Amino acid sequence: MKTETEHLLYYSIPGFFVFFFIYMFILLVDGGISVISPTLVALSVALAIPIGYVTYQTYVMTIYRCVWERWFKVPDPCFELLDIGLQEKLRLLDKKLAERVRKRISRRHMLVFLNQATQKESVLDYRWRLVNLINSRGVGIFSGIIGLLIPMIYPMYCSVETFFTSGVFSLEPFQNMTSTSSNTLRLAIYYLIVLAFIAVLAKNIYRIKTHLADFDIGIIGSNKGALEELIWIYLSFNTFAEIREVLERSKENREKARELLLKTYGNLIKGEWEQTIRNASKLYSLITTSKG
Repeated sequence: MKTETEHLLYYSIPGFFVFFFIYMFILLVDGGISVISPTLVALSVALAIPIGYVTYQTYVMTIYRCVWERWFKVPDPCFELLDIGLQEKLRLLDKKLAERVRKRISRRHMLVFLNQATQKESVLDYRWRLVNLINSRGVGIFSGIIGLLIPMIYPMYCSVETFFTSGVFSLEPFQNMTSTSSNTLRLAIYYLIVLAFIAVLAKNIYRIKTHLADFDIGIIGSNKGALEELIWIYLSFNTFAEIREVLERSKENREKARELLLKTYGNLIKGEWEQTIRNASKLYSLITTSKG
């Protein structure tokens, strides 16, 4: 598993990427080499980890799902197998309840839990390294997107700084970037470098994701019984949680519903997964019927 050193490197690299684009823009486009001092470089090194951490968290909130689900799609038999197992058992539930329960369940989390429960540390470590390879490239792409925005952010910063020092808001920093053909060329070169950086990082994500999917097939293939049990567990607990939320919002037939809820809870504790789901479906029908 990850060491503290790996954690530091993992979060510092995005920070160094961001500062790299900032300095490249200053040197290549702005021409402000005098701005870069040893003190500023030392400060950048010190801030690389916190800036990198914030950059990584922003990546998770923005393009993380795109990297994993939209931009680099690979056939994933494991997810398809989980879908088949879930759909088969969701038929035991009321149709509307089944839709609500399905939204609560993450196939990715199920797969991670199956790995954690059945595999040795060396196998887990290898799989997480594959995941980290994809995320490191994803956050690198996000850093590149920040790099594409720097030509707009930096002149804005200079204009705001001028406003606070002289009281005049100047558009000169924006105009200077394209004031001559040489400046325009340097700006175009900057954008080409950032786009090439993004393309290089994106190139191997599909291949790594394909390898990860193949790796997970081997894990599921050797743990068919555990997979079936896992589907029942996830479905039963999420169904019970959904029913509790529905019951809390309902004011009708509470005594009878509470009695059936306790019975469902008893099934859940005993590991009677199918009976848990059937009782939960009856409870949902009771609540929704009384509302109607």
